[in-house]
Amino acid sequence: MDIVILRVRLPAWDENDPAVRQDWRKFFDVYGTHIIIETFYGNSYKMRRERWEACIEAEFLGIVKSTVESRERSVSVEGGAPQQSAQFVEDPANQAKYEAWADTLIPGVNDNITNIKVKSLYNLLEESDHDSHRAAAARIKDALKYFLSLLYVEWEFKCGYGSNETPIPAFDKAAVNFMLDSDDIGTRIIRPSSEYQMKFWYDNPAKPRTMHMEQTQSPGGLGSIHALFFVETPRRPIKILVHVDRFYKEPSGYWARLKSKMTNTKITLYSPDAFFWTPELQSIKQPGNWRPGISTTQDRSVGQLAAMPSYSSYLGTFSVFALAALGESQSSWTLGQGIEVNWQSSSQQLSIVQANKTLFATVPGQNLLSASAGKDPWVGANGNFNYTNVDRNRCQSQNVTRITHSSREDSINGEDVSIQRYLQNCGDQSIGYTMSFWVPKALPDRVAFDVNVEPGHKRNAPMNKLYLTFGSHVSEDFYGLGAQVSFASMKNQTIPIFSREQGVGRGDQPITALEDSQSWFSGGNKFTTYTAIPQYISSAARVFYLREEDTAFSEFDFTNPNAVTVRYDALTVGGHVMQADNMLNAITMLTDYVGKMPTLPEWVDNGAILGIQGGQEKVERIVKEGLKQDCPVAAVWLQDWSGTHSQEAPYGNMQISRLWWNWESDSKLYPTWTEFVQDLREEYGVKTLAYINPFVANVSSKTDGYRRNLFLEATKGGYMVQNSTTNGTAIISSGKGIQAGILDLTNQKTRTWFADVLRKQVWNANISGVMWDSGEYTPITPDTKLANISSDAYFYHNQYPRDWAVFQRSVAKEMPPFEEMVTFHRSASLGSNRHLNLFWVGDQTTVWGINDGIKSAVTIMGQMGISGYAQSHSDLGGYTTAFHPPTVANSSGAIGRSAEILGRWGELAAVSSAVFRSHEGNVPEVNTQFYTNSSTYSYYAYNARMFKSLGPYRRQILNNESKTRGRPLLRMPVLYHPDDSKARQISYQSFYLGADLYVAPVLDPQTTKLNVYLPGTDRNRTYTHVWSGQTYHAGQTVRVDAPYGKPAVFVVNHAHSPELSVFLDFVRKENGTVIRV
Repeated sequence: MDIVILRVRLPAWDENDPAVRQDWRKFFDVYGTHIIIETFYGNSYKMRRERWEACIEAEFLGIVKSTVESRERSVSVEGGAPQQSAQFVEDPANQAKYEAWADTLIPGVNDNITNIKVKSLYNLLEESDHDSHRAAAARIKDALKYFLSLLYVEWEFKCGYGSNETPIPAFDKAAVNFMLDSDDIGTRIIRPSSEYQMKFWYDNPAKPRTMHMEQTQSPGGLGSIHALFFVETPRRPIKILVHVDRFYKEPSGYWARLKSKMTNTKITLYSPDAFFWTPELQSIKQPGNWRPGISTTQDRSVGQLAAMPSYSSYLGTFSVFALAALGESQSSWTLGQGIEVNWQSSSQQLSIVQANKTLFATVPGQNLLSASAGKDPWVGANGNFNYTNVDRNRCQSQNVTRITHSSREDSINGEDVSIQRYLQNCGDQSIGYTMSFWVPKALPDRVAFDVNVEPGHKRNAPMNKLYLTFGSHVSEDFYGLGAQVSFASMKNQTIPIFSREQGVGRGDQPITALEDSQSWFSGGNKFTTYTAIPQYISSAARVFYLREEDTAFSEFDFTNPNAVTVRYDALTVGGHVMQADNMLNAITMLTDYVGKMPTLPEWVDNGAILGIQGGQEKVERIVKEGLKQDCPVAAVWLQDWSGTHSQEAPYGNMQISRLWWNWESDSKLYPTWTEFVQDLREEYGVKTLAYINPFVANVSSKTDGYRRNLFLEATKGGYMVQNSTTNGTAIISSGKGIQAGILDLTNQKTRTWFADVLRKQVWNANISGVMWDSGEYTPITPDTKLANISSDAYFYHNQYPRDWAVFQRSVAKEMPPFEEMVTFHRSASLGSNRHLNLFWVGDQTTVWGINDGIKSAVTIMGQMGISGYAQSHSDLGGYTTAFHPPTVANSSGAIGRSAEILGRWGELAAVSSAVFRSHEGNVPEVNTQFYTNSSTYSYYAYNARMFKSLGPYRRQILNNESKTRGRPLLRMPVLYHPDDSKARQISYQSFYLGADLYVAPVLDPQTTKLNVYLPGTDRNRTYTHVWSGQTYHAGQTVRVDAPYGKPAVFVVNHAHSPELSVFLDFVRKENGTVIRV
């Protein structure tokens, strides 16, 4: 102790004074930094151990260019007889050699040191009763903090020739340039090893970032350069750029030959301990010496260890010290904005907190990250996809090796906090990973994260997916994740994120089973959906989402009561986490990243968009009749503008109406298409919408002719997704009689060609909008070939819906008047919403089903609103005709749409949706249509008027809340009542329309009275039933009348907004109206 105190009589620590730094370096060289206080003897066998250094990137310019990662793998056997130990370490998988070694173990005779305890010198002095000792401790601590930020780099380059080749002549000197690039103030000292005679100089001695070196000695016929130098810089990621300029005095032509022989280039990266060499430690580089510098006696062990050995050092046996130096010495790291990353080593828990609120935390006792091998098998047909989870060698444990600040340009404070760890017990290997957190400049109210996992060394089964697990709590519910249908909260569910056909029935029986029996997986299940989005908002107002570019298949597992696990089918992923003060503001924060939906044109508020098929004469006749029925008609949607053909239905003699995907007006149905569109606009004030999808079909069999065959053009131009097995177009299956491909949007030529088709054959008719269908069909088989070879079809699949939206909007923007256009989609990706101004819930069956039907439409709109899609609607009346087993009375088995469900769906559309648009369905002849008779038309017109009366109220929401804050029009009750357990479980039964109206639609047949739960825990909150005038308090279930035409609508807290007056006038006017079905 006294010797230490004498040596600490050094100048006060000053990192800017070279003389002070040199004195303290000598002190640590002599005394080290820690003392061994306890030694454990015994015998041990360590099967495998991996160490790596990932914070330094080395690039070889000119000769080779790659990222070098220093890695050491070892098997150590400690104790036992030397001969058996040596044999066992060479073949650790050999059971016989293990048993031979184990038999030689004699306690107290051939034990080895298996573990040690150390204490830093300054900790030792801090415990002293002497003031001078504690003062010395403070000085040592200050100096050590600096030296623990140092790096040690050894660079070796050799080149040579084979025995049968002409020797490369000797050279008298070689020029090598080194550049060490740090984000800090600069590299302080670079000093070569004294054993090599080299000349060094700097471009700028005051700030020596760049070092040049010449070696003046070389053996004849061989070249070698060996640089050994120190770099003093705070522990941040740096780049070491090494460029061998040339060799001097070489004969002509030898330089090229010499470069081809430069195969033994190596950079070795060490850590702070390399600075503090003692003579005993020099033997560290000799194989087998795993305990240098330690002398043992019968009862104690004393040694000098230089600094804190780390995982990149040859002192691998003592790597545990790195945890103490780099983990325990600092338990909190600042991200900016008052956000901190905290690490508790005792519980191995990481947390991110802001103002005492936890934004993100791992679960004690559970891995933050894991990884596994194994490829999930996928099967797909007709846009239906299904998979089986396959996880092999999933990592069972982890080890934190470093938590440190690193430089990052997009961070608000120029730094992130990086965690470097091992994933262990991954089969028979360990895997390295880095996870970084930072506060992004562009969005300083959240924390960004990025994960990178190594694939491992297994050739046949490398790691290929990761698992991110973080804390939740038992009472936390989860919402959003796209067009989820079957649940209010996703708690206790595992939600797959993959865009695909939702299926017919989705679990509603017997519809689903019947569909599956006719076509593989065409019935779907509770998790199949057109739009799955990797995000959620919880009842605790926590927001989580993955980055837009991370489109691989993922699963969000909410089955653990206290944790969330995201399974992601790749080894690199990133995203954001944040905490809002309420769920509505959480949606705003989400849409600050993904974007807000563009505003809908005001003309959609004026009335119904009539979905009609059948040609010009039929359309005009129905429009006229609608106007006579006092039906406000804003537009017609004519999906059959490109022509139709029939496809055989599953049963009987039924025919399904299908479209010709050739994207030119059909000469039979719409012989004067362009003029017809203009006539509707001018004579009736009615706009026209059309239909497009990303398929092009072969129309060679089209009996009424065609002007262009886009399928043949696209085939010739290579504009569709290809199949490498057939060496041709990847044919999509969509039932009998259809030969079609899907546009390859990774191909710029495809975009150029199809944009020209849209300009000349779609938008040229002065239409006002388009349904952009079917972005979920992209094939994912290994032989799928995309024009952009860097795009893997499997990973690209979830990106296609967004690319489809981006593409169509880029074309529409060129066409006037763009401001009045409506563009709506059913399939979407994270971020698609900013490229479309309307979402539609897709092909729901024309029945009362929960998983697929009128009820599912409500749930989808609610969940999509929490996913950032503020403006949505459904096909009024549904689309898909469901089937039951045929009977004598119903030989086809078709379940036709009834007049009752058509009317009730119209009520739903009036009080829930951003637009009021009907659909004839895929089997129009079995469905009641709004124009079937005067009664159906009257009911439809009534609902359209109710929709129009809500126009001013909807518009102020869309303009003042949706446009600026991303808030949805239709709002699930939980958004206002996260503390109400009943409200948290409401999916389709009721919802808010904006803040001032609470709605409970009638979604069951032959129902004229409803039991309605009025959410909220504040008894002062009121709900006034608009039809009866009765006022109720929150937190109770009430029973109200709900005859046809009168969905249960309540005004919240006696709201008197001017925009509601038109709707309340409608209520007063129509309160006595009786509708019969």
